[in-house]
Order: sequence, then C-alpha cells, then structure tokens
Amino acid sequence: MAVPAIGTKIWLSVPDEDAWTIAEVVRGSMGGHVMLRRVDAPPGIDLEIERPEAEVAACSIVSETEPALLACSDIVALGDVNFGAMLHTFRLRLEKDTIFTNIGPVLVVMNPYKPVNSCAPSSMLEMAKQMSTSAADNPDLPPHAHTTVLRAYTSMMEGKGGTPQSLLVSGESGAGKTETIKLSMSALANISRSVGSTTDAALESGLLLEAFGNAMTVYNHNSSRFGKWCAVHFGADAKISAGVIQSYLLEESRVVATPAGERNYHIFYYMLAGMPEPLRSQLYLMDSPSDYAYLRDGEAKAPGIDDAAGWQALTQRLELTGFSEAEQRTVFELLAAVLSLGNVRFTEADPDEASSNPGTDKEDNPGKVADQDVLSIAADLLGLRVKDLEAKLVTRVLKINGPSNSVSSRRLTRQGSTYTLALSPEQCSDTRDAIARAVYVALFDRVISRLNETLGASKIQAGGRRSIGFLDIFGFENFGTNGFEQLCINFTNERLQAHFTDALIRRQQAEWKREGVACAHISFPDNAPQLELLDSNKGGVLALLDEECAVPKGSDEGYVAKMHIAFDGNDLYSKPRRGKGAALHGGKPGGVNKYDKLQFIVRHYAGEVQYTAWRWLEKNRGTLHQDIPVLLASSSRPLLAALFAERAASDETKRATVGASYRASLRALSETMAATSQHYIRCIKPNMQQRPDCFNGQVVARQLRYTGVAAVVEIQRSGYPISYSHSNFIGRYRCIAFNKPEILAKAQADPMACCTGILRYAQELAGDEAPKESWLDSLLAQVGATKVWMRAEVLNVLEVPRRSVTGRAATACQRLARGIAARRLFLVAVRHASAVAAVRLCLSKKDVAGAEAALDSLHAQWEKSKAALAALPPEQLAGGKVAAMRAEVTELAQEVQDLKDRVVLSWESGDRYEGGWKEDNPHGRGTYWYADGNSYDGQWAWGSKEGKGTFSWTSGEKYDGEWADDIMHGQGTYTFADGSTYTGSYSHGMRHGRGTWKYKDGGNYTGQWENGKKHGKGIYCDAEGRVVYDGEWKYNREHGEGTFYQPDGGFYTGEFFEGKRHGKGQYTSPAGEVMFKGEWRDNKPFTNASAPPKPAPTTDVHSPRASFRKEASVTELVPPSTPRGGRSAMAC
Repeated sequence: MAVPAIGTKIWLSVPDEDAWTIAEVVRGSMGGHVMLRRVDAPPGIDLEIERPEAEVAACSIVSETEPALLACSDIVALGDVNFGAMLHTFRLRLEKDTIFTNIGPVLVVMNPYKPVNSCAPSSMLEMAKQMSTSAADNPDLPPHAHTTVLRAYTSMMEGKGGTPQSLLVSGESGAGKTETIKLSMSALANISRSVGSTTDAALESGLLLEAFGNAMTVYNHNSSRFGKWCAVHFGADAKISAGVIQSYLLEESRVVATPAGERNYHIFYYMLAGMPEPLRSQLYLMDSPSDYAYLRDGEAKAPGIDDAAGWQALTQRLELTGFSEAEQRTVFELLAAVLSLGNVRFTEADPDEASSNPGTDKEDNPGKVADQDVLSIAADLLGLRVKDLEAKLVTRVLKINGPSNSVSSRRLTRQGSTYTLALSPEQCSDTRDAIARAVYVALFDRVISRLNETLGASKIQAGGRRSIGFLDIFGFENFGTNGFEQLCINFTNERLQAHFTDALIRRQQAEWKREGVACAHISFPDNAPQLELLDSNKGGVLALLDEECAVPKGSDEGYVAKMHIAFDGNDLYSKPRRGKGAALHGGKPGGVNKYDKLQFIVRHYAGEVQYTAWRWLEKNRGTLHQDIPVLLASSSRPLLAALFAERAASDETKRATVGASYRASLRALSETMAATSQHYIRCIKPNMQQRPDCFNGQVVARQLRYTGVAAVVEIQRSGYPISYSHSNFIGRYRCIAFNKPEILAKAQADPMACCTGILRYAQELAGDEAPKESWLDSLLAQVGATKVWMRAEVLNVLEVPRRSVTGRAATACQRLARGIAARRLFLVAVRHASAVAAVRLCLSKKDVAGAEAALDSLHAQWEKSKAALAALPPEQLAGGKVAAMRAEVTELAQEVQDLKDRVVLSWESGDRYEGGWKEDNPHGRGTYWYADGNSYDGQWAWGSKEGKGTFSWTSGEKYDGEWADDIMHGQGTYTFADGSTYTGSYSHGMRHGRGTWKYKDGGNYTGQWENGKKHGKGIYCDAEGRVVYDGEWKYNREHGEGTFYQPDGGFYTGEFFEGKRHGKGQYTSPAGEVMFKGEWRDNKPFTNASAPPKPAPTTDVHSPRASFRKEASVTELVPPSTPRGGRSAMAC
C-alpha cells in the first residue's frame, strides 16, 4: 500500500491517553519514516511524530465528510469503522453531554459523572410525550434508554398474549449500570402510564436495595456489590401489575472486611449519621465509623452521598415496602448487632482455665472473649443469652460417628461420642465473622423477599408473557488479587457474552438465511471454550472445586495442583510464570511467596486474569457449623429466629456448594433470558477517576473490546447494516422512479421485482458515481423475501436522487406555506399596531377611560385573529413576532392598570412618588425620588422594589436589572462611578452566580461569583482580549487548578494556592518547551534538596497577581428602603 499524500489525514493509533487520534501527513517518506502532525494531543505530548511507512500506509484515511467528525448517533453509520472513528465519535458526543449512542441494536451509555439534561425528569416526561406518537421501529428515534425501553415495551405488547422481553445492562464497576436501570424503570412507568403502589414500589425497589447492597469502592462511589434480575409484569390493561426480584452473589466478605479506601455497605453509615435518639442509645450505637472494627479500615465519607439524608430516605422506603415499625426496629437491631459483633475480641485463655475445660487439649491454645461488656451488647441486640453466644463463639460441638482419630490423634474419643472443641483465638474470630455475615445476608434476603411481597410476586401467573426483565450485573473484574468472588463474577460475564454473541450475531445470520440472502461466512469471537473450561460438569474449574470440597482432607493447594494437571496444554489455562517477567502476571521475579501454589491464570473473553485460591474450599462450602443456625433460631427476636429456623432444622453438611448453587441459578437465568427478546445496554466509563468532562481513549477502548461491542460493529459493517421492508423501501425510494411507471406498477403484485427495479434504475442514474458492476451481482445489495439488504455505499448513492426529488418538492411546499403564513401574520400585525397606537395615545394623555376602551378594542382584535393564528406554524406562535405582540398586549394591560392606580405623592422629608398605588403602598410601575437625589424607576409590589427596575445614585452609580423584596436579586447590570461595570447574577444584593466584571481599563473577568467575590471557575482577560488566567478562584484569589499566561507567550498550568503557584504544575516557555514540571511552592519551582536539581525556567515566571489588574476596590451601594404605608403623604 502507498503512503498517503502530504496533507492527507489518517486515523493513527497512539500510546497515550487518546489511544487514537487524527494525524496529518506533513512530510513524505524519509529513511523509511513519515512525519505526521496530530490535530490535538494531551498536555506534554508532542504534536509532531514519526512513524514507519508500513504503519502509515495501513492506516484508514479520514474523509472530510466522515460521519465520525459529525458525532453521528449510530456507530454503524460510520463510513469506515475503526477504533479511531469510534473513539472520536464517543469523545465528541460526550463533550456535548450526549451520553447515548447506538451501535446497531446495542445502546452504549457513556457515564458523564454529572447531571445531564437528557436524563432529567422533565426531559424524560417530555420524551415520553413526543414518543407517544412515534412508532417504536422509527429509525429516527434518538439513542436513549427511553427509546430502548419503548421498543421493548412495544415488542412485548405484540402478538397474542405478548412476547417477554429483557434488558441486559452490563459494564464495569462505575460505568453507570445502576443509574441506567433507574432511568429505564422510570421510562417504563412513563411509557406504560402506570401509577399506583406497585409502580411506586417497582421504582423505589432499586433505591432500597442500594442501601443494603451498594458500597463505595475505589472505582465507584455507589457500586452495586450484587447482581439482580428484576422482572416487571403487565396486566391486560398494559400497565405494571406485579414484579419479582432475584439477587445474585452478594459480596459477603465486605460485611466483615472493608478494603482500604472503600466503605462497607451504605446502610451502616446511614444509621450512624441519621438515627435519632432515643433509638440510637437503645441500640448502643457509637458516634463514628472508626468506633467499629468492621468499618474503621475504610473511609468514613463517600463523595456525593449524604448519609443523614440516606437515613431519612431509607426509613420512608422501608415503610413503603411494608415493614412495620416493629420490624424496622428489629432490622436496625440486627444491623447494630453486626457492628457490635465486630468489636468482640479474643485472647488466649489462661493455662489453668484451659485445662479445666473437659473437651480441650492444652496444646491447642484456646481462645476466650476479651471484653464481656461488648459481648453483652451484641447478645442483647441479637436477642440471645450472653452465655449461649459466648459458648458458640469459643467452642464447637462435634458429633463423631467415625473412629476416634477423626477428631484428633491427641484426644481420647469413642464412636458416637459428642465432643466440645475449644477454638483458638483465630478460629473464634472466624466464627464471629461467619455469624455477622450470615445475619447480614439473611437480612438482605429478607428485604428482597418483602420487596417481592409488595410487588405482588405471588400474583404472577406461570407462563405469563407480558413481562420485561432488567438484568443489572457486575462487569469483568481483574484486581491485584482475584479470589473466588472474581471467578464467579467473570464466569457470569462469560455466560452473558455467549448470550450476547448468540443474540446479535448468530441470529443475524439466521435471518439472512431465512430471507434467502447469500452471505459469506462471518467469523466472530466465540467464548464457548471458556465456558467449557469453567462450567464443564466433567472436570471444569468449578466442578473440580466441588470435587475437592468433597475430599475429607481437601485443600486449596490440592485443588490448584489438580487443575495444573487437568488443564495442562489448554491454551486458556496456565500457571503463573516465576522468575524473569513474573511481575507481569502477579508473581515475584525470581522469588517465591506463600500464595504461589494457589495461583493460576484463566484467559477469559475479556483478557487474562490471575486467581489466588486462598480459602476457596471454605468459601465454596459456604456452610455454617450446625451450632450457629440453631443458636440464631433460638433468638427472642422473631425476625431473626424466622430467618434461621429452616437452616436450624436442616443438615448444613448436605447443602449444595456455593459454586454449584450459583451455576444452577445462572443456568436458570440463562434459560429465562433465552425465552425473551433481548435488548442490550452497554455502560462505559470515560475515565478511571470518575471525573466529569474527561475522556480517556485507552480506558474506553479496553471496555469496548471487553464488552464485545467492537465485534458487533465489525460484523454489522461486514454484513448488511442497512435493511428496509419491501413496503418501506418502495415508499422511501419510489420517487426515484416516478418516470418509470412500469417499475412502480409491480409494487403490489410483485414487491421483490419492484425493489429490484428501483435498485437497478438508481445505479443507472448514478452513472460514474456508482461501480460499473451491478450492486446485486456483486452482493453489495440483495433483495430478500421480505426485506432489502444493503451496504452503506449503496445507501449513500440511493440517497442522492431521493434527496434531490424530495428537496425540490419540500422547497415548493415550504414556499407556499411561508407565503400563506406571512400574509396572515401581516394582517394580524397591522390590526395590532393600529389598536396599540390608540392605547398608547390615551396613556400619554393620562386618559383612563379612553385607555380602557382602547385596550378592550385591542383584546377584541386578538379574539378575531385566533382563527388566522391557529393556522400558523408552531415556531411562529412560540417565538418571534407573535410572541412579541402578545407580550406587548400584556405590558399595555399593566400600564393601563397602573394609570388607574396612579398617584402623585410627596412627603415632608422631601421624598416624592409617582405611579401605581395599592393599599397604601407603591404597587405596579412607578418612580420614587428620594430627598437625597437618588431615584428608582421600575416595578413595585406592596411597597417593595420587585421585578425589573433602575436605581440611580447621585454619585453616578446605577443598577439596572431585577429586584426582589427591595434588594438586587436576579440578572442585572451595575455601573460604578469609575466606569467599571458588572453584568450577571445577583443574590440578596451581592454578586452571586455567573457574571462579567469589566474594568475601566478594558480588562474583564467572566466566571463564577460567591458573596460578592470571584469564586469558582473563571477567566480574566486583559484590555486587548488576551487570556491572562483561566481556572479556579477562591474569594477573589487564584486557588485550585488553572493556567496563567504571560505577555511573552509563556504559560504555567497547574495548582494555585491563595493567589500563588503552589502544588503540582509545569511552566512552558514561549517556544513551547517545558522548562519545569513538578512541585511549586510560593510561586517558585521546588526541588528536593536530596534529589538532583531540576532545570528551572530560563525566563522569569511572574506572579499572576502582579501581571493583571486587581478588581477595583468598590462595592455596590445599598439602595435605601422605601417608605411604606403609615407615613403621612401629601397628594401633589
């Protein structure tokens, strides 16, 4: 392939955060390399780069009409689908706060990490109104969660009895899955026009589960730590009638171990922040999360989450869900018990005490409770006797039916005997944590059970087909250490990926075959081998784990060793490499650690993940010792006793393993989804820092690959991305063949022949613009049994004559319509102007009776014009001339009323007033002259300046703008005596909000204000319009992130502190060379004395505050209050 010519733009892969960029060829090949210039680059990255000829020649060329440059709404519409075009499209759309994008049948949602208008409740209601008149299959509907839900709802209602639907929402933690589900549920309620308690419960269910199942993680401040399937069922009236929720894989370990930098479940912090007295004291709650062992290792606060407000919302939702006041108290008692259990500590028992215990071996170092007071609190909250709880924490009862050596080689036992085994302090702690986890998980399950009762799950009839299921499931996880939970999560994603490829790729091929459309074999990623490796009943990863759990002396090391043997030679499984390069796979180069024998690597669909099988057998067994359920079932708390009654009566050792149960539930879910028509939403996070307005191409590209979205694009483009039914195709393109009646005559009798004729004639019309070989012969387009299938290049050619014909017709229709509308509007305007002139004449003469009569005539004129105005286009009615005339009528009516109420008054103090008057106060429009020469002319309300008005001071200062309760409030312009002006927002008499200060020398500041001072983001420009400082401010000083530009062209970008460069930043010289990058202190580069000195800027970096004018030391004058009723006034 030839190297593109100079000036050609290409899509280029780059190693920085952009991942892909547009680059222009600026110099041809020299020494086997080509010089390119990027159109943009992150800070500190050179725009000019060299690449090998072969790499440049293989790059895709960017067309000036490339849809990616226009931020198209469907990636499939891109002329040349590649990662560069995709990322560029997503970047442009995110910059416009357009977070929804289609990729064929898949909706991609880019998390904005900030509120956006398209997701506001008002926008959702407006969208529901607009879509109520649109067909769900309308291709012009914008990409949006609302659109996806509309299509699912419409498809559900089709056919006899309906067709079940499902929405599968997936993505990494922090990608916005939970919020997208909320948005979709709200849209479903709007579309189906459902109201009532069941609908309210369905909408609130997610919010309640967030309290118990969500937590702050390093990737997401509101991360769902469980998966859920929520099926919404509809009645014969097509409205929500019932629902059912099923949860998957709650992260139990978080209850007793909060990772550093994260939080435990929200509910604990809600209680500590919001629970009132006396309940707080009754539950022995302490003040801070740091007071509890289960919470103190994590963060106390989560950005964006108000824990006190969360408590208020929680209690309201519990009540809505049907929890009585007594039940709510029990729930909080059990949650407080979990926290208190974590504070129970254990020490080694005294030797004498240990020897007095009949079932104890002296060599076992048994444990005992270190603090009886803490234990008493936990027992009281659990409704247990202290001695019973203590006994189960420090000892375990064993019933042995085997030989005596089944307990210990050092103990004397006999078959059938019962033994009391004293636990070590570590085992005591494990038992304590097991109880805490069991109570919390049972409580979580009870919340879901009660939600299902409220949602009417019991009323759902088996086989009901009018339902829409929402699946909110965790995305792939790959951490520094990956355990049993990560294996289950990633196994789930493997199975969902299989559904995804099956639904969107194989079904597409099946449709082509049904249509009789020839299609070459399309290869696509198939993760069946991964599923076989993980889920095979005969020797899969999870099956081997179950097998090892059944072995009497099974161990984690034995399990991994068996896998190494069983999967030797399997390309999807490997051992971690040790020695050189081992760090890349989590190992120590040249070293050995205690976890080496527990580690293995699985090559998932999304990439390699290294797992550490530490305590996997224990987690997979998932059983409590039989003592524990029996103990908890004896609680005096009815709720707790009921939660464990069934487990207390069953044999824990016969329970299915966690892995087996999860695999079974996942298969059941798969069968449920397979019976539905599936809709896919992929949530993507644009960066890893959860920052708004920040797009990292590397992060997005990785997620597009992991979620299979990229494969969908490739398959859509390689096949036939555009299709129309015969009738729609004929209806859209029949205008091309108006002069070929013999083609259109076949539309009814033989639509296939008609479509074929239109395609052939369109290619004929295109001439040299279309390839010489027939579209149909070269398979660029095909006419199937019910649809016409085509590639994008065929569509582009078809659209040219269609747009030409329809454009000419539309122009003629618009010309005619505009002429009619203009004539009607002209007549209305002439009559209006005549009537307005009559009113104004009377107002000028202060003729009250005449003004009222003229106003009545004006109103009558508008009544006569209703019919003419009704025929005008909506845009002319909503704005422009008609709106201005209507506003004028309203204004005149007020002026006439003011004239009727007009008074002329003066006071002994020298104050005078002329204008509207009501109930002994200025009211309406009027002018007040103060004795000191100041004056106010504008709107009044009951004696206060209210509305628009102008206050003038004798000093020359003036305020013209909005008022509220005698104070400058709203938008306005203040002119100072020295010529400086401020135009912007006021609040309670002070500059507050966004505004612009123009200095008398011509400089200006535009940005945020708070309490009269520059505060927030803002830009200062000098008199020539050059930007001097662009960044954050705090109380009139540069503070935070910002960029300062010097007159010579050099600039500093980084952190400021109280007006000085302080923190991380870099200085760039006028020549574009980075002179210093690093730490700054008090306006100067800071170099650690122990480190080699860094190069300092060669030119002086001036203080920003010394480089542009400070704000004038003037503040707005305070307008005097106006005398109200009660003062003696003399009529003039």
